[in-house]
Amino acid sequence: MLLRNSISFFFLLFLTFTTLTTQAQSALEKAERHYSRKDYRNAFPHYKEGVDASTADAKLLFRAGFAAMQELQYALAAEWLARAYEIDANADPYLEYHLGFAYSEIHEYSRAINHLRSYREKTRSLAHLADKKIQECIIADSLFRMKPRTQIEPVEEFNTPFDEIAPLLSRDDRFFIFTSNRSVDANELRNGTNFEDVYIAFRNETSWTEPEKISPVINVKPKEAAVWLSADGKTILLYYEDGQGDIFQSDFIDGAWTRPKRLNSFINKPDSRESGACISPDGQRLYFASNRPGGRGGFDLYVSQWTGTDWGRPSNLGSKVNTRGNEEYPYIHSDGTLFFSSDGHLTLGGFDIFRTREENGAWTSPENLGYPINSAGFDGYFVLSEDGKTGYFASRRDGPDINLYRTTSPSPSLAFSEPEPEPEREPVLIEVDSSAVAMLRGQITDAHTTKGVQAMITVTNHLTDSSFSIATDTAGYFNIALKTAGDYGVTVISNRHLPGSIRMKVDESNSPVAMNRNISIDEAKVGSKVILRNVFFDTNEHALKPEAYTELKKLADLLHTNKNWKIQINGHTDNVGERAANLALSLRRAQSVVDYLVSLNIPRERLQARGFGPDRPIVSNDDEIGGREINRRTEIEITALD
Repeated sequence: MLLRNSISFFFLLFLTFTTLTTQAQSALEKAERHYSRKDYRNAFPHYKEGVDASTADAKLLFRAGFAAMQELQYALAAEWLARAYEIDANADPYLEYHLGFAYSEIHEYSRAINHLRSYREKTRSLAHLADKKIQECIIADSLFRMKPRTQIEPVEEFNTPFDEIAPLLSRDDRFFIFTSNRSVDANELRNGTNFEDVYIAFRNETSWTEPEKISPVINVKPKEAAVWLSADGKTILLYYEDGQGDIFQSDFIDGAWTRPKRLNSFINKPDSRESGACISPDGQRLYFASNRPGGRGGFDLYVSQWTGTDWGRPSNLGSKVNTRGNEEYPYIHSDGTLFFSSDGHLTLGGFDIFRTREENGAWTSPENLGYPINSAGFDGYFVLSEDGKTGYFASRRDGPDINLYRTTSPSPSLAFSEPEPEPEREPVLIEVDSSAVAMLRGQITDAHTTKGVQAMITVTNHLTDSSFSIATDTAGYFNIALKTAGDYGVTVISNRHLPGSIRMKVDESNSPVAMNRNISIDEAKVGSKVILRNVFFDTNEHALKPEAYTELKKLADLLHTNKNWKIQINGHTDNVGERAANLALSLRRAQSVVDYLVSLNIPRERLQARGFGPDRPIVSNDDEIGGREINRRTEIEITALD
């Protein structure tokens, strides 16, 4: 009897195992069929069902990880892609690229950078995207180390497992409007037709009412969103996915919203999408986002003036604000600050929220609102309360859904003010160690305005051929621990500025020592020049020394980011020796720099070499120290900003 029971138990166990194995195989077969048709949405749940700890097929794990990436399931994507990499690092040519991207989305920045750099060394494919993601990881890693100046929290009153976007708060705090694709319709959920509608909730004595659809005359299209609310709460601008996507207006009259009316043909173009808009507090200017032809990139921000009867012909906000990427979701506060989202400026990843102001007829360089408002995911639709204490925005940071978040501050606009520049304040700390031989502290500033500039700093020890990079804080402050003695080159890169650099020696016998080095950088414009202080040559030679590579690689990164720049490499010597020989030597040195940049995929037509020999000294040649050594230099000059 006991034997018969044991046999039955093991048979049942075998049958259960066989059933589970068969189910897993069936799930993977379904996943692979969907994947082969690039139907990642339906492939992912089958991969999730079929992949387990025993799965050892690296290529299958890569496909599962890629499908998870497409469904924004980054934690699972990182897990599967990492397992694929451990089994076979060459399972797919793009494995390390996607693994690095997945790690960046779950804030594993060191791992992300390592895999992206490894990928970058192997191939030129997607190189510019890998370089941009590496920059984002460096910035994000540094910002995540900083103490936040504000707090954020999810808006639990309105968030659901669905998407919530475009928060709009009435000035009197009486009602709240937002857009969501929430649904309880099983057919809609099964078919993916739960499209966005506009909702409204009202404040009562203790809380908010249950959100309800704002009006049947507004929720009429498959996809719509309310993108701006007037100060009196009686006018809204709406985005409708009508045609390519247009901006409409509705007014609250006699207790009801009017049927939305499309804005004129200056604003809505038939061959472009207008994705968001807002109106200035005085009602005289309309700011909107459009991907119309003639812009600087994908979506640009435009402004149109009120003519007295309608909106006039718009103008582009210009290169300070607009990039070759996308700028969308504009919102202008009553104090004149324009908030928007961008993936073209330097971000923590994806779309980040920025602010800019118009001063003396020109827009200031946009400032990233920083962590924790911005994240590695999507951040947009930012609005700010009238007193500047509370901001609302939409973000995808904790999974595939976009939800609403609130940022609060005890005093007006504290969360967005620049840090005070006292010497005692602690900026970003990188590799701080009690064994450091020196601390390098300072600020990166604009040479013209003297204002702080957020930048990336690369520190290279030429004696050990080692380097690391950090990001300054938003005001340009940095605090770097140097752990060993060495001959150091410091390179500063900030978009829309020429690079900056210094060189210094740290002697262990003098440690510990604190060094203050403020570095000013020039805004990029035609005729701007800067000396490359870490580009070296042996005496009477024109071959680049290895110490120059780091600085030139950073210059190449900057040129990849600013594809409209054309530059000239100027070579200079002192006055020792024959002038003709010095002219020839300076040209050969400049040409060596050009050739190296070309090897880094910078088109040769964007580069030019000039040799000036001893003809353009910047100090007297009477002395070696502080004289001839300074005149022997390599510099870059911007010749065009097409």
